[in-house]
Amino acid sequence: MPTAVKAFGAHDVRQPLVSLTIERRDVGPHDVKLDILYCGICHSDMNFGGGKFGPLPTSPLVPGHEIVGRVTETGPDVTRHQVGDLVGIGCMVNSCRDCENCRAGQEQYCLNGHTLVFGSPDPAEPAPTPRAAAPRRSSHPRTSSSPCPTASPRPPRRRCRAPA
Repeated sequence: MPTAVKAFGAHDVRQPLVSLTIERRDVGPHDVKLDILYCGICHSDMNFGGGKFGPLPTSPLVPGHEIVGRVTETGPDVTRHQVGDLVGIGCMVNSCRDCENCRAGQEQYCLNGHTLVFGSPDPAEPAPTPRAAAPRRSSHPRTSSSPCPTASPRPPRRRCRAPA
């Protein structure tokens, strides 16, 4: 049964993010469900929302990636993670894993199309649905999550310097 979750998203380009409720599908055989602890929003996310890449690929668009979360449920075919693991997810969550590029470890160039954390249709859904990173609980395919070293409750602040 799908789960309703709170998120922040936009229904059209150049619109502010608003609080909304979206549905997340059930955990599939290869999925990992997370309690999201941290989620980044970067300039690319803002470009999507600002219309710099054209119309929104899905509506609502729920931006955010670079996720750190705790596994709360796994699908029956998941062997890499277990409930309680701290994991990280980048901007890509799926690919075909069968084409030449995927077999070479270059999933971002998947010849059959990769799935991003947000703005991409979910291949497990019959109709386009928002891939949402921001909801507190989210399901993502097993291949997209990586173990995180034990982290303090509050990550250290880092100063970034522009290249010289």
